[in-house]
Amino acid sequence: MRIPKIKKGPQYKLRLTGENKVMENLHNKYDLTEILGVSISTIDNKMKDGSLSYYKFGKSVRFSEEQIKDFMRKNNREQYTSSMITDQEVERLRKSI
Repeated sequence: MRIPKIKKGPQYKLRLTGENKVMENLHNKYDLTEILGVSISTIDNKMKDGSLSYYKFGKSVRFSEEQIKDFMRKNNREQYTSSMITDQEVERLRKSI
């Protein structure tokens, strides 16, 4: 599933210390409410219980696209699992029942 690009907020770039990797398109909580369709308090709860990882810069938090995809994979298992099962596996399961 592809995360839609949000035009509103500024684009953030993060260079991780010790790595030559530059992360682009970091999203804030308001972007996440539009992407996931949940409230900010839900995002706060998911951050607090550890199911949504994030980067913290002082008092602000940012989410990379990879972190958002991981969260969506973990919480939408039916959608991702159904796309992983092939037709041959379905037939094999039907025969075994």
